[in-house]
This record gives sequence, C-alpha cells and structure tokens, in this order.
Amino acid sequence: MAHLPSFEEILTEVHSRFGLKALPNKGRFTGYELEVDGHVDRLGQLLLGIFDALELDERARRDATHLIEKLAGILKALELRTWTGNANQKQVLWHLLICLHVPVWARNVAFWSLANVEHDLPPIDAGMPGGEFWFLPTGNESTGEVYLPVPKVLHWLLDLLGEPSLETLRDALGSARLREMEGGNDAVVRTLRNWLSGGIPKSDSKIGEIFSDDAKLVFSGAFELDVEDSPEAQFDSALTFVLNRKLGITQLSNQIPMTPERLLPIFEKTASEEEKSTFVRHVGSRYAAPSMANIRQRLRVARLTQAGYQDLVGFLCPELKPEEANDPQRNKVLQLIALFETIYNKTIQAWHHGHSEAEQDAWFEKQFAPWDRYDLLLAIMSSINWEDRVRLLAERLTRLFFSLDPEQELESILPVSAEDLAAVLRPRLERIQIEFDEDKRAQALCQRVKGSSPYRALQSEANFFVLERFAQSNGLSEKIRQMAWNRMAEVASNALDRGTLRLIEFNNLLNGNPSAWPSDICSIVKEKLAAAEEDKEAWEQWKAPFLRFKAKHALFENRFDDAEKLFKSALAACSERAFGGLRGEIARDGFAVSITRSALNRKNHEPYYRNMVHFIEFENGVPSFEDAATEVEEFFWGTLYHPYPGLDSLADASRKGLYSAFKDTFGLIEKADWDGFNRWLSKNGNCLRHSDFKDVRRSSALMQSLKWLYEFEDKLPSLRAMTPSELQGEIFKIEQHLRNRRHSIRLLLDAWPEQAKLVDFKGQTPLMMAANHADFHLVELLLPLSEIDVQDYLGRTSLHAAVAGRSLDCLAAVLALNPDVMRVSHGEENTAAHTAVRFGWVDGLRLLLDEFPGLVGVRNVFGHTPIVMAKELLENHESWRTFMREQKARAIGTRSDFERIVELLGVYDSESANGHLAV
Repeated sequence: MAHLPSFEEILTEVHSRFGLKALPNKGRFTGYELEVDGHVDRLGQLLLGIFDALELDERARRDATHLIEKLAGILKALELRTWTGNANQKQVLWHLLICLHVPVWARNVAFWSLANVEHDLPPIDAGMPGGEFWFLPTGNESTGEVYLPVPKVLHWLLDLLGEPSLETLRDALGSARLREMEGGNDAVVRTLRNWLSGGIPKSDSKIGEIFSDDAKLVFSGAFELDVEDSPEAQFDSALTFVLNRKLGITQLSNQIPMTPERLLPIFEKTASEEEKSTFVRHVGSRYAAPSMANIRQRLRVARLTQAGYQDLVGFLCPELKPEEANDPQRNKVLQLIALFETIYNKTIQAWHHGHSEAEQDAWFEKQFAPWDRYDLLLAIMSSINWEDRVRLLAERLTRLFFSLDPEQELESILPVSAEDLAAVLRPRLERIQIEFDEDKRAQALCQRVKGSSPYRALQSEANFFVLERFAQSNGLSEKIRQMAWNRMAEVASNALDRGTLRLIEFNNLLNGNPSAWPSDICSIVKEKLAAAEEDKEAWEQWKAPFLRFKAKHALFENRFDDAEKLFKSALAACSERAFGGLRGEIARDGFAVSITRSALNRKNHEPYYRNMVHFIEFENGVPSFEDAATEVEEFFWGTLYHPYPGLDSLADASRKGLYSAFKDTFGLIEKADWDGFNRWLSKNGNCLRHSDFKDVRRSSALMQSLKWLYEFEDKLPSLRAMTPSELQGEIFKIEQHLRNRRHSIRLLLDAWPEQAKLVDFKGQTPLMMAANHADFHLVELLLPLSEIDVQDYLGRTSLHAAVAGRSLDCLAAVLALNPDVMRVSHGEENTAAHTAVRFGWVDGLRLLLDEFPGLVGVRNVFGHTPIVMAKELLENHESWRTFMREQKARAIGTRSDFERIVELLGVYDSESANGHLAV
C-alpha cells in the first residue's frame, strides 16, 4: 500500500529536480540493494552533485551538510517507529509533508538565514526580493494563476538588466561559442520564453550553457554603490535610485527587509544615521549586479522547487483543473507553501522577541494553536525534548494511518476564508479529541480494574483501541491481560482488529518462554496460522509480521529451508507497507537462520546485513558485516531457535562435535600431558588438520588456540592486580597454563603445518594475529609456514599487523621475507608506512623507510602521503589519541613521537623530491 519515503529516495529526487544527470542503479540504491560501502558512496556522490550545481563555497557546504544530516536523522528515527497501516501512498506522503518535511525545512532555513545575519554574512538569498519567497510558487489572485519560481528569477534578472524583454538580450546570452553559431542565440531566446511561460530548464547543463561565465550581460538596472562617497552621499544615491524606479514605500518593503513604518522616515529623510546606513546596505544588496554563478544558482534552485511543485500537484491533486490551480482547497500543494511561509516568517519574527533561544522558541510556539502543536508542528516544538517528539509523532502518525480509509480525500490544513474555517478545522479537532478521549479511557480503565472486578470493568469498555492500550500496560497479571484479549475478541469489528488480535496471540505463543509451552503447541500454532491465512483481508494488512511468525513456526519444526524462504518473503512484504523497525528484526532473523545453514558469504548474506544496517538502531555503532554475522549466530542459538517439544535441536552436529573434541585438549594442556596431546592430534587429524570449525568465525584449531591465548594474556595484568595476595597462587596456575598452551601450539604446528595457511572469517592468518600481538617467538615459528602477502577483509597484510603490534623484532622478521610493501588496506589504501604513522611508532617507521624509502611518497585514497598524515595527526593529537583508545582499544605515540615522525619524514621527503629514493 504505502511506505515512508526514505532519505535516499528524497535525495535522489532532489538530485533529479536539479536537472543533474542520473546516476546508475537508482532503484538498487533507493531499495537498499547496494553494498553498504557503495550505498554510502552514492550518498556522497548525490550530495556532491547538488553542492556543485549550487556552486556552494566550503562554509555553505558545511552548513548545508549539517542541515541535511539533521533531516536524515529525523527521517530515519521516524521511519523506524512508524507503521503505515491501510493508508495509501498519497495519504502517507501528505501527512509526512505537513508534519515533518515542510515544518523542519522552513524552521531550519530560517535559522540558516538568521545565522548569517548574526555573523554579519550576506543573507542566503542576497539580491532576491526580500518580501516574497522567490523560490516558491505564488498564487496570483488577479489572474487566478500560479506564479512559478523560474519566471520569478527571470523577471528579477530582466529588472536588474533594465531590459524590457528577452529579445534585446539576444547577443549577450550564452557562451562565446554559442553566440558565434548561426542561429544559436535564437534558440536561447526561444528557450527562455518557454521558461517564462512555465516550462523548466531541460537540465542543469542547459542553465550553465545559457548563463555561462563569458556571457555579455550588462546590468544597467542595478545599483552600484560608490564606497568612496560619504555616508550622506551614499544615502542620497540609494534613495534617488529607489525613486527613479518609482518604488513606493509598500512596494519597496516587499523588496528589502524593512517595514513600511521604518521606510517612511527614510523617504522623508528624517531617519537616524544608523537607519540610513541600514537602508543603503539593503538597497545595495537587493539591487547589486549578480554574478553569473548567482544567476545559475537561483535558476537551479527555482528549477528544483518548480519541478517539485509540478510533480507534487500531479501526484496529490491528479484531478486538478487549470482554473483551480490557484485554489488552495483544490490545489493542496499551495497549502504546503503557505505552511512553509508561515513557519519561516514566525521564526524570523521570533528572533526579535527574545534575547535567548529559549525566549524566542517560547514566543514562536505561542503563535500557533494547541491543535497545531499536537501533530502538525510537533516536530519543531522545542519545548518537548527530541526523543519524545519523535516517539509522539510516530505514535500519532501510526494511529492516523491505521484510521484512514484508502479512498479518503486528503485532509486540508489551511482555511482559505472565515466561511470554511469550521469545515477545515472540525475534522482535525474531532480526530484529536477522539484520540485524547481514548487515551483517558485507557488510563481510567487501569484504575477501574485495580479498584473493582476486572471482568466487569473490561466488559464496560467496547472500544478496541482502548482495550489494546490497556492490554499493553505494565504491571498486569497474565490472567487480567488474557481477560483483556478476550474482551478485544468480543468487540473486534474489522480486519484490522482481527489481525491485531492474531498477532498478539502469535507473539504470546511463539515469543514467550519455551518452558511454558503446552505439549501440543506445534499443532495449536499450525491451526491458528491456517485460520489467519483464510482471513485474507487481515492477512494482507499484517502480511510481514504474519509471515515472520510463519517462518518461526517452520524454524521450530526444524524446517530450516522453509524458515529462510519465509523470512525472505516477510522481508519483501516490508516494501509493501511500512512496519517500522520490524524490517530490521526480520532481516536479523533471516540472517541468523541463513548463517547456520551455510558458510558466511558476502554475496548471499549481504542483503540481510544491509536491511539490518538501515532498519535497526545500534546502540554501540553499526557493526561490520563480519561482526554482525557473529552476533546473529549467537542470537540464533541463544534466543531465536527453540524447537517444539519432542523435536531434537538441530545444532550443527559437526560443529558441536569439533568444538567438543577441541575442548578435550584443555585438560591435557593443563596437565602438560604431551603424549596425550599428540595422541589427540593423531586421532583428530582427518577432521581438523585441513579445516576449521564450520561456525561463522571459521576459526581453525590453531587460530582458536591463538585467540584464547591472547585473550587470557591480555587480561592477565588486570587479573594479577585485582587478585588478593592469598590467591596469587591461582594466578601462577593461569600463567603456567598459558606457558603450556604456547607449547601445545608448537606441537600442533609440528603435526599440522597446513594450519598456518588457514584464515578465519575476517581473512586473518595466524601470522597476522601473532604479529599484531608482538609475539616474536610465534611469528618466527609461523613465518616459514605462512603466505606473507595474504590480505584480510580490511586489506591488511602481515606487514601491517607487525607495524600495529609495534615490535621491531616482528617487523624485521616479516621484512626479511621480502613482503609486497605496496599492498594497501581497502578503503583508505594505507601502506604499512601510513600505519606506522597512525600509531606514532617512530622506530618502526624508520626501519620501513631504511629498507623501502620510496614509501614516503605513496599517497592513500585521500591523497595523503605519510608526512601529510603525520602533520594532521600531530595537529589533532589529543582527539586522535582519544579515538584510538576508546574506539580501537589501542595506544599511540606521544606528541613528541609524532613530532619526531614529522621530522624523520621531512628528511626522506626532501630526498624523494631530489629523486634519490625509490621503492
């Protein structure tokens, strides 16, 4: 039916409305089908294209990026909490526009404009008429037509040019090449005439072609201020300019940000010197000759909003007749424009009604009625904290969407006259009152159940939603909750109610405590699923969650293939309606089932991962693909999978058997029973020598031994410090066990040398792990058995690992095998020299450069050589140290170390510049 337009969809459409060339795989991008890195790259490409089209400077790009990231965060937070129910796409889009997009953009664009004023910077629309929204369509009451943004910009341009028509500009427009072509500018004039009559520029490049930097436009209608003149002469000049244009007080107040009351003393020449200076500045800004970049920028913004307006009218008001275009009740998009203008203007006015942000926000909120603050403007109500705003808006939108009839017309928000005020407000007020009453009744029902017979209290309530709210209350006994569900079944009157009840029932059965399951739960669930599928209307409304429960039923019957297929179907159904964060949970469940059936494979499992990334809020940051795989495997065995009573758990027998066999070595290692350990190696050689444990981590016996060894060795210092003196003997036992484990690793490698070449699921080799832990003895043992240039999932080699481990002995040993020093990490493309710089390891960097001095000139993906990176990290040493400690659990060099690195690299850099160095 409908979904919430995502940030990706919106950004793609904005890119298109600017007339920019479409990027490939649009559908895959908006459908979350690109790999995560590719998805992020596409976001960057779209933003870069938009910023380039607007020809924004660095400051403007930072401001715009901040605003866009803010909106993206709001959109995602709302998307993960909102269900669209039966609402159609038109209804969903309409309510998102009026409750989110328009208010948030209007408020923040106003803040952006005010920030420029506060920092004494030019306004964001410098040179444009100040009393109207030049970038928005405007209804023309006299003609009954809508005045569009592109014609507005062209009329502004003709006014500054002092030209009556486009024809007089024939020989000035376009590039020199275009002007020299026979008939070239005739086509330009025809194109501009089309734009004046409501057409839009064919593309971004067409705007650049007509208004190129070498166009020969002369702005005879512009005002040029002589900075050498005295303030009084400048004022006289500005006022004369205004009078010569026959602009009255009212007309001028629509062009510059000064009210008629302030302009009257200006025209009478009785204003203060400060006001005169302000007047001169505003006239100079408004009527300044624009650069060609300004003209292109204005036209591109106008193209964006005009194309967006026309598309929205076509989608929201497909039956609109030309003569109704100026009627806000018929043309709903005009209501959106009026809402934007109101919020923008009130934000600007609030700036004059308070000394602090809190005072300004309070004044702003008082300008709107309580019913508007309830939902229409909830997203921008600063008096409510951000988390509560998102929660409340998602709850109210979900409630609204479930109450809508797909055939219902769009709700108006703008009364055009006093006569239709009641007709517009009554439906909204009645809806809000119903919701308010239902919430009160649910609270009252909680009190009645506590103070009287729960059965009689529940029988007195016949509203399904009130009963559902009550049933979700905390602190209810299972008996009373069941009574509430029974009463809900009695009052259920439609497919929505029936589906809700069934989902509650399935949740109680399949997500409850397995130890409390009845012995015949399998047949109970099977019957209820069959009944749910027979109710086709309810099934379609709740298809995704129903399919998820059907998948769980198959899983608990040990039908793994069917379970994964059903999880995939449930995930696909999330594209038909929005189900909030359920989409991410379904993806996690499907990933968990799939990962237990086959080895980790990015091609097969990436779709699950992508949906998890986009539809789950991770408290500790987004995990890597590999880390997500380990987490969902643990989730599968620990939480998701519970076979029905009487069925055996289908835990991977080979995996469990191998682990069990491997754990048998603990006692042998503990006792230093090396004969027994060698017998174990001989016994298990066929199944373990050339293989791993078949779990998601794909660790071999050697790799798992190393992981356990280093995990305990890393913890040993803190254990030793925390252990009382009388228990220090236990620490000695642990130390002895670790010494024994090291010996067992040597024995294992003697028996199974092939294990040195086996990698885990992250592509790590045992050599990488040993080098990363500065374990020279094991590095020395592993080197002759290992492939030196293997790269892990991040592109790091054993050389990178030796540098990260900060052991000169390990680094020298790896270098002795002549590794490929030009291997770089994926993504950032850092060499081992870059890695040494990142860690602030002077001695390691010197050893690298002594053998491979040409590394000093290698650039990473950012174009940074090691010395550029070193200078940047030195400048930001404290923040880099904090990041490495908190995010990577790594120590780095001191500020002095980084200074020495810069000095060292400076010497090599100088020699490289003289052509003395090579890799």
